[in-house]
Amino acid sequence: MLGVDAPGAGNDDRHDMAVTRAYWSSLPGRVRAHLHCPVVEELTPIVQKHTIEGLVMGDA
Repeated sequence: MLGVDAPGAGNDDRHDMAVTRAYWSSLPGRVRAHLHCPVVEELTPIVQKHTIEGLVMGDA
């Protein structure tokens, strides 16, 4: 899942996007220019910092 925010929305502290070095290398330069995130060797699980209704609730 990819979490993104509109410019000025103020929720950027809630998104910990990271990409692997292999994925980063596969992206065109014009795409990389718009991604501001860490490039890591291996992705690690993240802890969700906020609730997205329906995502964790399932059929409730």
